[in-house]
Amino acid sequence: MLVLSWHSIIDLIKKIFAIERYDRKKVNNTIIRVHQEDFCQAMGVPVNRKSMS
Repeated sequence: MLVLSWHSIIDLIKKIFAIERYDRKKVNNTIIRVHQEDFCQAMGVPVNRKSMS
């Protein structure tokens, strides 16, 4: 019987974690970009006022 510690399980999850992209979609076998705006763009905040960290 295989027994894993929580640390081993968390390490395994970190290695296999994946997320589907929300800013792309497939149309007729072609990947297209879906338009998106960040909160600063939506509120009209100038680019030089945005935090770039």
